[in-house]
Amino acid sequence: MVDLKAAENGELDFHYQHLDKDGQVRIGKCHSFPNILENGKIELQEKWQWLNGDLSSGESVVVEK
Repeated sequence: MVDLKAAENGELDFHYQHLDKDGQVRIGKCHSFPNILENGKIELQEKWQWLNGDLSSGESVVVEK
């Protein structure tokens, strides 16, 4: 399940559920900044945080394949 909201500038805010390898449900939130690369592919720079468990946070980059 994903709860997604997109801003006019293309930024995304969403909450998600994740089932880890031990079968535990993790819940998180993410803010993504889109960028169009020179080759036309989309790159998302993301700031995320787990909302249960250890409450850790981090940053990721996702690039269209």
